[in-house]
Amino acid sequence: MAKQNELLIKEIEEDDPILKNPVEITKFDWDENGNLLINFNHQIPNKWHIAFFKVGGPYNYDISPKRVVFTEYGAKLKIPESDSYIRSAKQYISEWIPQANRNYKEMIIQERITREQEKREMIKLEIQKKQRHTEILEILKKK
Repeated sequence: MAKQNELLIKEIEEDDPILKNPVEITKFDWDENGNLLINFNHQIPNKWHIAFFKVGGPYNYDISPKRVVFTEYGAKLKIPESDSYIRSAKQYISEWIPQANRNYKEMIIQERITREQEKREMIKLEIQKKQRHTEILEILKKK
């Protein structure tokens, strides 16, 4: 089972664009409305957003779905912020990205392993059902 999971993990890492090329910040910017804008290297799927908001930590800075908005199909992050917190926001977001990538990887791998285990279990049950059917037919054929 462990060997199967290792092979599955390698397959997942090769198939998933975020795992192949993890999310990175490409640019920090500030707009005229007082929002910190953060551009990423590519569009980010919703599951990565979930991984991002799971990071948490001992920060005195509020990075929550209520305040932080992914825009442009997830390729940009917008945070309403006062200029006094810009350094903190930049630092926290920079620290959160690698952890969000790790969270995302764990989520994707666990989901896939669970799906594969469920498939194997369904196949196993189907085989058992067919075997039982064959056994019953054999019993019925006997005189």
